[in-house]
Amino acid sequence: MVATVRREPSDTLPSMFSPSAADLCHFLKSKNIPVISGCKKLKSLVALLAANKKMQRRASARALTQIIAYGGHATMPKLISVDASECSLDIYRDLSIEPRKRRPGPPERIDGMTVGLLTLTGDAPHNGEMHPDGDEILHVVSGKLRVSCDSSPGEDLILGPGATCIVPKGEWHKVSVIEETRFIHITPGPNGDHRPLNTDDT
Repeated sequence: MVATVRREPSDTLPSMFSPSAADLCHFLKSKNIPVISGCKKLKSLVALLAANKKMQRRASARALTQIIAYGGHATMPKLISVDASECSLDIYRDLSIEPRKRRPGPPERIDGMTVGLLTLTGDAPHNGEMHPDGDEILHVVSGKLRVSCDSSPGEDLILGPGATCIVPKGEWHKVSVIEETRFIHITPGPNGDHRPLNTDDT
């Protein structure tokens, strides 16, 4: 029996499926990816997905766009240039990597690890955060940060250029800027939580 793509707002196709051209067309159009129904590229993509288990596990809209652009084949450039000042790098559980442009608002988490190079001029807009899925790595390139944890009050770490720390899984922690800092974070997902700032001055 042939499984079909579920009609739900997702950037990932269901796992272990053999889509029809119509199903794939529906998915691509839902992601605003232009396709011509019945074209050779689309037919090649259907055949490729049916045969490729890795792509069945995680066929993102971005990956599908790239395959269509390259004639329905999984041929892509060996090197991908990424502007780290604008993009984070998502490392999925199958160890594939995709750049993702950062957006304003709360950080987006994936089922894997996110690597980012950030410049901070002020404290984060929250009163601490925690990551229940794994440890987080912080590495300072330039500047100076203070890292405090709930489990060890009064034992803050001051991180200067070249310094690295590991924040344990599930540890509530807060990063404060002592001076403008450029740093790298490797953050686990997909879950996470943060505490809002206390705006009650009374």
